[in-house]
Amino acid sequence: MNPTQNPIALRSKKIIAEVLLRLMTQYPYAEITVKHILLEARISRKTFYRNFSSKDDVLDAYIEAILPIKEIIWSISCFLNILYLLILAMYGILL
Repeated sequence: MNPTQNPIALRSKKIIAEVLLRLMTQYPYAEITVKHILLEARISRKTFYRNFSSKDDVLDAYIEAILPIKEIIWSISCFLNILYLLILAMYGILL
């Protein structure tokens, strides 16, 4: 994936990722081609390859984007579990 802060490129990347995810709900990943993504997203091949090298690159970029969010959610979940155990211990409910 090509890193950029260009608003048009960011919009294209978002659309491409959304289209790939939508196609993945309809078809097996192995059957999805870049051409399918281009047609569904209504973008040119040049636009696709300016932003990504392959459909795998699109998926990798999406996963990298959501990992920090997943880590934050995991941290909050761990914190809440610890807090819950502390409250139970405080009231003598813990075995």
